[in-house]
Amino acid sequence: MSTVDTSALVTNQPGYGNHVAERTLAAAGKVHLAQVPRGIKIWVVTDGVDEAKELLADPRLSKSSPLLQSVIREQLAETGQEADEVQLSGMFGPSMMYSDGEDHARLRRLVSKSFTPKQVDRLQPLVDRLTGELLAGLPTGVPLDLVSEFTYKLPITVICEVLGLPVEDREQVHGWTSALVLDDPERTMPASRAMEAYLGRQIARVRHTPDDGLICSLVHASVDGDMLTADELMAQLFLLVVGGHETTSGLIANTMYALLVQPDRWRRLVEDPALARAAVDETLRFDAPTRNTTHRVTVEPMRIGDTVVPKNAIVMVSLSAAGRDPGSTADRPDEFDLHRADRRHLAFGYGPHNCLGRNLALLQAVAAVTEMAARFPNARLLDTSPPRMEASIVGGIAKLQVLLQ
Repeated sequence: MSTVDTSALVTNQPGYGNHVAERTLAAAGKVHLAQVPRGIKIWVVTDGVDEAKELLADPRLSKSSPLLQSVIREQLAETGQEADEVQLSGMFGPSMMYSDGEDHARLRRLVSKSFTPKQVDRLQPLVDRLTGELLAGLPTGVPLDLVSEFTYKLPITVICEVLGLPVEDREQVHGWTSALVLDDPERTMPASRAMEAYLGRQIARVRHTPDDGLICSLVHASVDGDMLTADELMAQLFLLVVGGHETTSGLIANTMYALLVQPDRWRRLVEDPALARAAVDETLRFDAPTRNTTHRVTVEPMRIGDTVVPKNAIVMVSLSAAGRDPGSTADRPDEFDLHRADRRHLAFGYGPHNCLGRNLALLQAVAAVTEMAARFPNARLLDTSPPRMEASIVGGIAKLQVLLQ
């Protein structure tokens, strides 16, 4: 086991993020103890794909919201903080992300029908239309930030449409979600409170005036007479709003960076648009927008590698390290290869908590990259070392300066 500081967990380095740091961590061992803001201790596992899969499917690593919140509050108390007075982000609520067993299965069933391949295919015309409209409005011949002008606007607009949120609210909603994914309590907590108040108003709205959005469906959802509690409903909406666009935005931005940073890659895509899916898949392996898993808690002492992680420890598994594992690809795991045969990755997770929105994310990313290449064949990257989001879980590029032409 090694002990590292917070910076080893945060993807705030330019370019391809902290992959050098991750490789250094992996060389030092499989398990690393880090401390994040407020003094919370996290055990981070940097291992190969197969080993990571075993952990993500291991019931000894619980996703229970009550257990996680209890452990966080206990750690806060140990640092002298008044744990009972400390608010926790709405992201830690009892959603399908933070639940186990039948609770998780029940919550997932209430949402899953909206993300089946058939339902996602029905969104193809919407995604294509929005992609075309957003790109048509971008200026050419002048520097612009592709993240603020395009890569987040597409997925936030799509998820607003799916959920039934007013499109005119998307800037405000994105402002909250971008704060919620950071490791900065001074920003996340005000955003969490504002988001909860906003979603409460949306819930009240659809109770009074039902519509076709997913929020309305969840408010009235029932499986064998089972409905969401108020806390579950709020937690599910937090997850869907944040997870429904932040990681997709990162996937699009990271893919565009990987293609534009080597002009020959961009030329190959322009000449062969069918490579768009390969580019997205390779980005998921090489530069995943979800760098580490969300929190898990050990329900008993666990041996991971040569380290015994104690009971009630918070654990994250490095998805980036798994994607760069030399054993996960045929060769050259640290190279971006549009023609790689083996692109095994865990960017969408694994086991019961695999990402429900993966098909929607892929649909948007492939459409975005394909249309970008068609409209701007001579696009250029202006900053080859773009900044990253300062977060331990998400790993998206924060700004991507380009010249479209």
